[in-house]
Amino acid sequence: MVKLGVVVGLLALVPMVMAEADIIINEVMANEPGSDKSLEWIEFYNTSGSPRSLAFYSYNINGVTYGFPTASIGPYEYFIVCAELVSTDGSPDFESTWGNDNDVWDPNDPGEDIRVFEESDLNLLNGADTVVLYYSTSTASVFGWDRSGLDGVSWERYTFTTNFIDNSVDPRGATPGEVNSITPRQHDLALENLEASVYEGHMALFIYMIVNKGVQVAPDGMVSLYYDPDNDGEVDVADLIVAVPYTSMAAADTSYFLVGELLDGVYARVLAMLPDDDREENNAQTTVAPGEDFPPVIVTEFLPDPVSPLSSEWVELYNRSTEAVDLDGWMLGDKDGFVPISAGSLIIDAGDYLVLCQDSTAMSDYYATLDFALHEPPSWRQLNNNEPDAVILIDEYTFTADSLRYENTYGDNHTWAFGNVEWGWSSTPGGTPGAPNDVLLPPSAPEIRVTVTPNPFSLSRDGSTTIAFAVPEGEAMTVSIYDREGRVVKTFYEDQTPFEYTLEWDGTADSGRRLPAGIYILYVEVFGADDYKQTIVVAP
Repeated sequence: MVKLGVVVGLLALVPMVMAEADIIINEVMANEPGSDKSLEWIEFYNTSGSPRSLAFYSYNINGVTYGFPTASIGPYEYFIVCAELVSTDGSPDFESTWGNDNDVWDPNDPGEDIRVFEESDLNLLNGADTVVLYYSTSTASVFGWDRSGLDGVSWERYTFTTNFIDNSVDPRGATPGEVNSITPRQHDLALENLEASVYEGHMALFIYMIVNKGVQVAPDGMVSLYYDPDNDGEVDVADLIVAVPYTSMAAADTSYFLVGELLDGVYARVLAMLPDDDREENNAQTTVAPGEDFPPVIVTEFLPDPVSPLSSEWVELYNRSTEAVDLDGWMLGDKDGFVPISAGSLIIDAGDYLVLCQDSTAMSDYYATLDFALHEPPSWRQLNNNEPDAVILIDEYTFTADSLRYENTYGDNHTWAFGNVEWGWSSTPGGTPGAPNDVLLPPSAPEIRVTVTPNPFSLSRDGSTTIAFAVPEGEAMTVSIYDREGRVVKTFYEDQTPFEYTLEWDGTADSGRRLPAGIYILYVEVFGADDYKQTIVVAP
């Protein structure tokens, strides 16, 4: 059980002698939205079951006394005094901010069914102030605060019978003409802190908590998660993703939940809802979550250790989704921090590559024919070469779109490159920025395994054969072709660090001449581990 304090703070207690009066000060907008003094207001409430005439009441702010219009307030009714009810010069006013924004305050209209009086001389201080309500010459109600609080957020009284006040927690910033947002209800479950993260690659993990802010025990129920692509809160049964049960909760109890779901698409806007109760505004939360097609953009190649004549690190991105992606708000970084990819809109089309670089001029000098999209971000995170580091891509929702931790570099401008299923290094210096990768993969097999397809292969019909080999770890690797007399006619690799690869052989020797049809021997050796021989038949 997590106990919740019923009161955030006692901001002001002013000594007073209470009269037999029934109207109180219930809410004050002192730190008006922005700097618009015209949006200040004070809410009063008739706590009695009978109408009350305002003729006997006045209120005082900083030594200035204000009277009320000649009017009566009905039982259990709110009324408000505001600095400007309806503007005549286009300045912000109470009606446009808290009403229907039709330039007319009509208590017969829904949303404007409260008495509002204008007091153009109203002057409330943000930092610290007190409003005192008098019934004749006796103090009827006191409402004070000792700090500015949140901008555009009102101060609310906790209950009618206490002087405890705090900032409103209503999403609108205030509750004019309504029960205060900090006032406890009989039945009030609140859904709070709904967050989504990436779980196991493509699943969305939701984290949220439920707090019983009511004074009664909350019965068993369900939190329902819905797709809400329009973010309008309008959902139906067809939009339901999952209903998660919760058990009964005593007053002030808090329960925490973790829910993993596989969602449609790249991103999904999700609405989580509790059953209706006495306070509906805290029953729902929305968030954006990763879908089963997440991430839309991935890292496919990068160079952390450029050497002369190249003097720029770079990272290649690939849009693997079916739609263009705007990288505005995306971040690129390493284990120590992140920087924005762009200062504004930056589109990468579906199926396209984009190379992010430390120095675009250096890239242009090294890659003579720049036939790929290149972008130099406003700043760059230097990647480590001498200790473990990571390349991390963060999307606009702060989800980790892709990441790779690496502990070594390959030198001579060989890049880290992504193959079909795993990372390796580029087969040639400089890699393949803006193009599919040609990847050498690390050893993964307990022994040498080779496939040759087709075999036999025809020089005139097939043109070449594909040789794929997997190898164990070892000291060095050699891959070569021998003729029937035991002479080496083709050397693919000699004394190389072992790797796995798929290569094409077109039947030529090291000299480039076409070899005659016949029987040849493919020889693969990993020194200190294994060796392998296989016959390859070359047909005319």
